[in-house]
Amino acid sequence: MPSNPTDTEPKSWHRHFAIASNNRAWDLAAAKRTPQEDLGMLNAAHASCWHWSVVGTELHVMRSKMLLARVHTLAGHGPYAFALARQVTAKKTAPWFAKP
Repeated sequence: MPSNPTDTEPKSWHRHFAIASNNRAWDLAAAKRTPQEDLGMLNAAHASCWHWSVVGTELHVMRSKMLLARVHTLAGHGPYAFALARQVTAKKTAPWFAKP
């Protein structure tokens, strides 16, 4: 977990929780999970996406949506995962879109 912010600015805490929940979601995504851990993985990914939507750049938000697509795929929510992935790939001018 990243170190706690030393100030009381909400943006600092949003960033802190965005990073911590992102890391937790990826750790769970890489592990063999119980159904309870599947729920934790989904919750962590959604929390990360929300916090990044408050303080992140467009790149942070799009990466968090890709994380959401990944964890929903792992949880067996294919149609929702596909819809999330399409949101990201639909913007071909974004910095995360690699041009051939």
